Amino acid sequence: MNLKKIFYNSSFRMYLSVVCLFIMNMTYVFYNGYLGISLSSAWFTTMAFYYFILAAARLLTVLYAGSIRHLHKSIQIYKEYRLMYRIGIMLLLLIPALCGTVILMNTAQYHISSYSSIAMITISAYTFFKIILSIINFIKAHTHASILQISIRNISIADAAASVLTLQSQMLASFDTGMKMNRRLMTSLAGAGICIVYLYLGISMIITYRRKTNGKIKTR
Repeated sequence: MNLKKIFYNSSFRMYLSVVCLFIMNMTYVFYNGYLGISLSSAWFTTMAFYYFILAAARLLTVLYAGSIRHLHKSIQIYKEYRLMYRIGIMLLLLIPALCGTVILMNTAQYHISSYSSIAMITISAYTFFKIILSIINFIKAHTHASILQISIRNISIADAAASVLTLQSQMLASFDTGMKMNRRLMTSLAGAGICIVYLYLGISMIITYRRKTNGKIKTR
């Protein structure tokens, strides 16, 4: 078997990158879970679950796409759009959970410990990595314009947005100047902005599914 041919296969490279990202994401999920338990923080525990949902969605998207490649092209396209529709629904369902985490941030007591700087560095590095990844996926989706790539791009954007919210909350908690009202306002505004992003992504995916599959693609 030609290993070079396998490595340069776009599908293989996509599977490999997603699996590696899933392992990295799960490491970060466990790290948030550890902080949640050690600091008795409902916020870190909630975000660990939140990141797990997004990481699992990205992995399942690629695995599902691979499982339908043997189907007829028209059926495969329909199922990919159907998957896009389900991801859109998932993003819309995450909005109430995101609103709950913002409320939690505004009401919870922040625990700043001796290793909070390590947590800050980790969160910052992860956030910038997610932003770069979402930009790369955006370029790929714009260049190739495949259904699968668009779905992965939107999940990456949602993941990066949640990471930005986490980073902001930690920065405001670490550099607290005692102005709680300003901190709550900034957190609420950031949360509202991210909810709008989720709303746009979810609705656009649902509309795309409806428009592309409205009597044009047969399921059998």
